Amino acid sequence: MYGCLDCIGELSKQDYKIKGVINIVGAVYDLDILDNEIPVLNVHGNNDKIISRNCDIPFKKQASSYNRFISKLKHIFSSEKAKKELSEAIIPELCGSESIHSYLKSTGIQSYYLNAAEGDHHLIMSNNNVISSIGKKAINAVSISIQYYI
Repeated sequence: MYGCLDCIGELSKQDYKIKGVINIVGAVYDLDILDNEIPVLNVHGNNDKIISRNCDIPFKKQASSYNRFISKLKHIFSSEKAKKELSEAIIPELCGSESIHSYLKSTGIQSYYLNAAEGDHHLIMSNNNVISSIGKKAINAVSISIQYYI
């Protein structure tokens, strides 16, 4: 959930109602921001090495080393301002599609979770910008879900 709804396209304003969200390998910093009644379809690959399906730091291998380095730097500086700024440089945990789905279900919000087996972070497109076989399955599931939810 990123960006504004009215910041691109024509300048004319029109009323709209969001009927659903399709979350493809997305994540949020805080599950509590999901405080509306809009149905969500979550799609995530179980081999995603960038964003976890659950709650964890993105780019885990690299980010863990980076966060340890930043934490060590905090002990070097005595300035509270420097320590505060270094604390803000820590890569935070994000909650991915499976956690989003579980949270929404627990709050009574309509949610569906599609685990794209063998899919990675780029599960829709292959390296040569062609829709992958996993991507075709995901798109088919999205099409079926849209008919169900709307």
